[in-house]
Amino acid sequence: MFCMRKRFRILVVISIVAVLSVLAGLIIRSHEPVFHGKPESYWFTNITYNAASDEIKQWESFGPEGIRFLIRGLNKGNNPLERAYFNTWPKLPSFLRNQLPQPVDATSIRMQSVDMLGRLKSDPKIVVPALVHALKIEKRDSVRMIEIAFFEADILHGMEKERHELLPIFIGAMQSSSSGMRNNAALALRLYPDHADVVAPVLVKGLSDSDPGVCLVSAKSLNQIDPQALVKAGGVTTLANLLKSPDDQIAMRAARSLGEIGKEPDSAIPALLEMAQGTNYNIATSSIGGLAGFKSQAKAAVPFLVSTLKHKDGRMRYAAQHALKTISPETARTVGTK
Repeated sequence: MFCMRKRFRILVVISIVAVLSVLAGLIIRSHEPVFHGKPESYWFTNITYNAASDEIKQWESFGPEGIRFLIRGLNKGNNPLERAYFNTWPKLPSFLRNQLPQPVDATSIRMQSVDMLGRLKSDPKIVVPALVHALKIEKRDSVRMIEIAFFEADILHGMEKERHELLPIFIGAMQSSSSGMRNNAALALRLYPDHADVVAPVLVKGLSDSDPGVCLVSAKSLNQIDPQALVKAGGVTTLANLLKSPDDQIAMRAARSLGEIGKEPDSAIPALLEMAQGTNYNIATSSIGGLAGFKSQAKAAVPFLVSTLKHKDGRMRYAAQHALKTISPETARTVGTK
């Protein structure tokens, strides 16, 4: 009986090694493809995230061939066999791992490939279907976040099939634990005004997100999708509250957003005027810019703006001058603002 069990275990081990060897053979090719005189792996491992202009120009020089190469990179290490091998290898006994090639984590290759695709001038009809497929199978939030960001530019005109497939992906991404995913999804959802009945409730929920950046983007997208829903959900109040964020960048973006949205002046203008008179000049100048967005509705700010024309800080003087010409051109002429 003992001998039979021992034989069975040996057979199991041999079978596992055989299966994994087949997987490894399928995944790791003995003859690596060559691209422009260098192995494929060279190019994939040397793509730079957020690349400089020289690298971008090099990839542009490859033309459609380079686009096709980068599209292959979108799914590098991400098919079911590759994922199974990658996940199984670390759990194997050491004597088995020593017999098999160590899998490579291709997450960075996928991230860098999609980032480079976003920087090149490429035909959306070629790239978008590939990105939709990649989003459907991608498991890493770090990659999906960048893939979703690709659609921040409205490139889906005339691509209704892909547009339809992407909508549930974007909505699902709003439930992610990654704030970057939620931020990029909220931005992409602004492209669906014809689905306001589905998209608006998702963005309304985004107004109360735990991440203030997601709140900001949700408010701006909701204003494009359904401005009345933004007002009804208290989106202007949300932005006004963010003016006092300890993060300067959030406060500045909130100020600009209030001016761009231009809703509920009775509550937005006093909030902006208060921050415009603060000692943090980054936030103050952004708040003055926000006031300018309300034009003549912000005339209550005119006395402050006139006095700010003599401010010690040049940024404040410039912002006040610009806002005054927008809010009250007649006052601007009277005080000699050019």
